Parts: sequence; structure tokens; C-alpha cells
Amino acid sequence: MGWRGPLGSGDNFFEKQTAASGVKSRIVTKHFETWSKIVLGQAVRYGQDIAYMDLYCGPGCYDDGTKSTPLLILEKAIGSPELQKHLVTVFNDKKAASIATLETETAKLPGIASLKNAPVFLNEKVSPETEKYFTGSKMPSFTFIDPFGYMGLTRGLINAVVTKTWGCDCIFFFSYSSINRALSAGVFTSHMEGLFGAKRAAELEAKMQDIQGSERNQPHEREKIIIEALTAALEELNQGEVFVRSFRFKKGPRTSHMLVFVTTHPRGFRVMTDIMANEGFVDGKGLAHFTHYTKPPPRNRLIYHEFDLLKKNVCWRYADRKMAMLDIFLDHRQYAASSYKDALNELEDKGLITVDPPANKRRMAPNGKRTFSDKAIVTFPPRKQ
Repeated sequence: MGWRGPLGSGDNFFEKQTAASGVKSRIVTKHFETWSKIVLGQAVRYGQDIAYMDLYCGPGCYDDGTKSTPLLILEKAIGSPELQKHLVTVFNDKKAASIATLETETAKLPGIASLKNAPVFLNEKVSPETEKYFTGSKMPSFTFIDPFGYMGLTRGLINAVVTKTWGCDCIFFFSYSSINRALSAGVFTSHMEGLFGAKRAAELEAKMQDIQGSERNQPHEREKIIIEALTAALEELNQGEVFVRSFRFKKGPRTSHMLVFVTTHPRGFRVMTDIMANEGFVDGKGLAHFTHYTKPPPRNRLIYHEFDLLKKNVCWRYADRKMAMLDIFLDHRQYAASSYKDALNELEDKGLITVDPPANKRRMAPNGKRTFSDKAIVTFPPRKQ
């Protein structure tokens, strides 16, 4: 599904796929492909099917003929003998015309009749009642929630689709610019409470009102505070056993919107982290920014502050501790696993950490970097007083 810009009317949304909407569609379809391979075997052993659900699906294609996410997912299913037998797909949109078009386009797909479970098409408005649809379901699912703006997007809905049973992942569109404007203007509504929780929404609005003046209302600080609040609100779900990964879309210097991924399983978090890292900008140090830029920054700088901050941060955070590399990645959760490995390799070279096995017992990879196992044990020295 393409990008629904928060400032657009939505009427001409499906005229032509933008670069940003192409990135979004690839992120969703790539994760679906990997997720389905991971959960399908266990689901079949349990006698279960698996499901893909798109709650704001749109018509399935653009006016120029480019297929959007629903049709791409169905093509993946048609191409897999196992998914043909065990995938349930549910597509919903409140616009009857969009659902009618999607049904027509779906019927044109070669091999669509090979699916044991015919796609389900719904024409309903997403509301608090929608949460009840998922209650009691034991089917592993991957859910895509892509509303226009933030109407209908609630923490309760995300909780319902992610924590109802094992093997459930969710990715949703986060209209950052719309929410930022609402918080900046003091437009405190039930929609903010539904997304952040009542207490956190009130605290967030108060913080936004305090950030005024310099640097055109300090956009970077505002973004950091909003995303930290959203992440904290989501990580509280399922008694804290939740992993969150966000991906930004920047128009010029400012973030317009985001994709936010939520899962209860560390493997799902690792998979989506790698997908989002590869789809966004990667700087000259190999550090993934999890960002799609309309105008990417230069990659040939001499100094990369963010990579240096990563090295300093892990040394400070894990001072006087001994941890496996994978545990560092799953605890810190800011960067791709490969970035942590690059940082730890440099820290080891400088004698700032020790690693078991040490560098002289680890081979060099084809890309010229020294390998670093997920299970490698890193010992951090105490903080210097």
C-alpha cells in the first residue's frame, strides 16, 4: 500500500506510486515472506493456518498499473505451495469502491484459484469494536494497519493483533507530522489517549508545550520525545515482552511519517530490523539510519558522529558487565545487529573491551570485516571516575 501523506486529501493517492510508498510496500512484503516461513511449520504441526490482515487495504493497485501491497502479498501466497494451503487473508477498507476494485484486481491474478482459503474482503470502519474481532483467535497473524492520519489507530488495537497468541507481528503507519501538530497546538483528544494512554498522552502534551522557540520548535528534540513515548507505550503491552522498531520517512529535513513494527518475539524484531536497515539510508560507516530521505545526506564525510556515539553509549551503558553480542542488540534496540558488531570490533581493536573468542581467533568475512558471532561474549570495563 502506498504512502498516504498526512497533508494530502487522499483523492489522488493511488494515481502513481511514489518512492516512499514503494519502500513501505517492500518492507511489508519482505517481512511477510520471512515471517510466514518462520511460523508456518509450527502452525501446521499445531493444526493451524496463519493469517495476513490489512485493515486499510485500498484498491490494490495504482492508476499506472503498479500493484500495491495486497496484490503483492497474494502473489507471494500463490507462489508457495504451503501458503496456498494454509494462508488466510483478510482485506478491509471503509471505502466500498476500494474494496470493489481490490476484488476485481484479485480475480485477475494468475493462480488465485489455487488458494484453499479465498481472500476475505470487508467494507467496515475500524473502531474500538474492531479489537473484539481478534479476541480469542489463536491463529498466528501478520497485520498491516495503514490509516489515513491516526483515526482508528489505538494501543488497544495494536495489543489485540499482537498479543492474542504466538507468532503475531504488526506494522502500522504512524502519522508523525499530524500527531506532532496536534500536540503542538494543544489539541488534546481521545485519539491521543487511545494511542499513548491517558497519563502518557497528558505528559507528552505538556512536554510539547514546553518546547518552543529556538530551532523552529526544536524538531529533533520533539521527534525524540514523541517516539520515545510511543515506544514506551507499546513496550508496556503484554507485560513488557514487546519489541518495537520504527522507520522514518523524511521530506527535506523533517519527518513526515513513520512505519512502526511491533512484535513479541526477538527473532521477529531481528528480521524486521535487518529489512528496515537495508531499505533506508546507510552512511559511510555502514550505520543504518532506518530512514528514507527525499534528499539523502552525503556518505563521504570524514567524521560520523552517530557511530562514535554508539560506541560511547554501549561502553557507558554496559560498564562492568559481561554480555553476549545478541543480548546487547536485544537490550539496546537502536541499531542493526551488524552496526553493534562493527562498533564492538572497533572497541576491541582499541583495547576498550575484551571479547571471547578474541579477534585473533575470529575469521575475516568476504567484505573485509572481522566476524563477530551473536554468541561472542563481550566484557566491558568499569566506568572511569
